[in-house]
Amino acid sequence: MLEEAREEWAAAAGAEDADTFHGHRLKDSVLTGGENEVTARKALGLTSSRSAHVPTGG
Repeated sequence: MLEEAREEWAAAAGAEDADTFHGHRLKDSVLTGGENEVTARKALGLTSSRSAHVPTGG
């Protein structure tokens, strides 16, 4: 699962448009249960609450 999430982030990093980026980011959120989002938000000094629109299963 974690390797799949890494692959999604790698694909997101190479995305040429916002829709493609967010598609890969969404797949990562489903794979990790949104854990990466909370960690990233904390690292950026943002609220650590999960976004309301992030799905919790897949």
